[in-house]
Amino acid sequence: MYLFIEIREPVYTPMFSGKSFLMYTVKKISERVSGSKIDIQMRIKTKNPNGLLFWSGRELPLMPSNDYLALGFVNGALQFRYNLGSGEAVISYNDTRLYDGKWHSIKAQRDKQDGFLEVDKTEIVEGSSPGSYTILNTNKVLYIGGMPDVSQMTIQKFKSGFDGCISRIILAEDYDIDFINSAQSGRNIQPCSNTRG
Repeated sequence: MYLFIEIREPVYTPMFSGKSFLMYTVKKISERVSGSKIDIQMRIKTKNPNGLLFWSGRELPLMPSNDYLALGFVNGALQFRYNLGSGEAVISYNDTRLYDGKWHSIKAQRDKQDGFLEVDKTEIVEGSSPGSYTILNTNKVLYIGGMPDVSQMTIQKFKSGFDGCISRIILAEDYDIDFINSAQSGRNIQPCSNTRG
């Protein structure tokens, strides 16, 4: 069981170190992540071109055909990835401005097999998963900012956790995640030093 490190001020905007994470099993969150549709909106800032932001998937060992959904940076590209059981979709947005240490907005949506990734309310990238499956079936656990062993648990899809700040995550257009109070567990969470964007 992972415990939060002791801090003297409330964490409204968490900062992740690359070896941090928050884990959620709350029904109000898990029901907005699985199923046939998802809508994720978040504000982030980072200077690191690698790092896992968002993950919901099977427990180990994750097999290539297992359902999962992820959002994160891989070698400078922001990737929205998912597998509904019949093949993987990788929707990639590559722009160095995303890891410039400034605040950026990200919106990732999935409607059955089709996915959309929008950055700073201007540019949209689209993609689809192959096969006929349309429902995401995971283990009802959501990780934000990383997980205990990112590389192993994602079978090398992501190499490390997120290194930076996340100021807001909204699911299904109506559920604003309370980062700390809704989390079941977490590790190495600190308050972000500058929340203005």
